[in-house]
Amino acid sequence: MRRPPLPVLLSLALLLLLTDSASGALFTRGPSLWKVTTNSILIAWQTDTPSSGKVLYSTHPGAWTAAADTATGTEHSVTLHGLQPATQYDYRVVIDDVLLTTHLRFRTAPSGVTPFRFVAFGDCGVADANQYAVAARVDSLNPDLGLILGDVIYEAGEAANFTPRYFTPYASIINHAVFYPVVGNHDIITGGGQPFLDAFYLPTNSKDGSEKYYSFDYANVHFVALDGNDYFNADMYDWVEADLAATTKRWNIVYFHQPMYTEPSTHTSDLNLRLYLEPIFVYHHVDLVLQGHNHNYCRSYPIRNGTAVDTAQGSSYHNPGGVIYLVAGGGGRVLYPFTGHDPLIRSAFSVFHTVAVDVAGDSMYVQAVLPNGTVFDCFSIVKRASTAVEASGHETFVGSVQATAGGPVLLSVRKPKPHPFERSAELSFTLPRASQVHLTIRDVHGRMLRELVSAELQAGEHSARWDGKDDRGRNAATGVYFATLDVGGTVVKTRLALLR
Repeated sequence: MRRPPLPVLLSLALLLLLTDSASGALFTRGPSLWKVTTNSILIAWQTDTPSSGKVLYSTHPGAWTAAADTATGTEHSVTLHGLQPATQYDYRVVIDDVLLTTHLRFRTAPSGVTPFRFVAFGDCGVADANQYAVAARVDSLNPDLGLILGDVIYEAGEAANFTPRYFTPYASIINHAVFYPVVGNHDIITGGGQPFLDAFYLPTNSKDGSEKYYSFDYANVHFVALDGNDYFNADMYDWVEADLAATTKRWNIVYFHQPMYTEPSTHTSDLNLRLYLEPIFVYHHVDLVLQGHNHNYCRSYPIRNGTAVDTAQGSSYHNPGGVIYLVAGGGGRVLYPFTGHDPLIRSAFSVFHTVAVDVAGDSMYVQAVLPNGTVFDCFSIVKRASTAVEASGHETFVGSVQATAGGPVLLSVRKPKPHPFERSAELSFTLPRASQVHLTIRDVHGRMLRELVSAELQAGEHSARWDGKDDRGRNAATGVYFATLDVGGTVVKTRLALLR
């Protein structure tokens, strides 16, 4: 990676001169974003003829800062440093002193537990109508980042196919959201995957410094990408164990191409990967494993050492005690039918799709979405011990997938602090954006007993306490009640059992 020079302030007058100039160089690959952190990001592009380039960026249009790629060539990349966390920047790309883009943006990674959305899909690089339909849905979901689960380029990871089968179909997404692909079996056919490594800018923190496996952090999630093709690579297993042992993030999500657990289809579960990786995943409390290879969708029950450990909670898991394995291989390539049933698999659909995952504090909400926007499968994980006034709570979700980052509102119930035996329950909820909020306690007939919150609240985590009394200060009768959170028409309910 070339080191960019120190940023230089550009005046608006100079910017206007750049816009009016003429240039012979044009994009063959438009701007794409890579390796975002809380204070840096890499922007890359490709031109048809050798040229020089720079990036203008700003939080306030008109006060532009420039970072240049001074080498003259057709492959360009600029890393911007010294950025602010969780901040949106406008940016533009200049080639040979000619402004070739306007109205582009990126957002730096948040440093804490800020809610965010990512998407995941694989088996996609065919440049046909199905790939473009999934890409359009991904764009509408407005993710902060994306994971591509391998087989990015068919048929054989050829260098000539990266532009028409990746950079063009996803052009309107990757110029504002950061994507992290992982190699599939088709991606390594040509040159052992060298065109993949040449085309993408990925982390190099693996044991051998390659980009075939790596890890990165975003908000309170630690992501680990592995090379499922190289399942006898002892160095990779040593590395992933050390990597997971070192993270302090709340969530651990691992992704690779070949599935450890899948509904039987064209491919079956990879027992080699299961043998080497499952003990590591269980020991280090991995929450979710995302896979491809089979061109369909399926998700497992929470699994621990080959056994489903939680089949009773349906699709709302509180501290499930196992890893959920999800195949999301419906990114565009021809679909595969199922050939049998594995009792460890909870849901299975042979459809084109993407997966949208909303992470908010201790809660994760996962939705599988068709190209037309229909949610055909969903589940949630809450990493928090639940209670409700000396009883237990259950989380339900109502409402369709949202077309803005942040996603659905998440509501959970946690043990009262600091006195766990007092007759009250603390209701906590996370808002993806500033919203008008109504939090009420209702009986089983829907009649309001107590209004706890009615206000405009900012994005982030909030809480309110119910002491078992109604609006007049009278003790409510023993029985079942519901905490009902209404955020702009999206309603979330949690069951409360009041004991006297």
